[in-house]
Amino acid sequence: MLDIKSGVRHNRQSAAMRPVVNVVSEAEMRAIADWLAALK
Repeated sequence: MLDIKSGVRHNRQSAAMRPVVNVVSEAEMRAIADWLAALK
């Protein structure tokens, strides 16, 4: 998500995600990543 937000990752799929990640803070991204990592 950070790469998409910063523009490092850019392809058709990341272009669709850019509007979403632009309104998500870095702390929120960490919380999302932690939640996803905890899923079994």
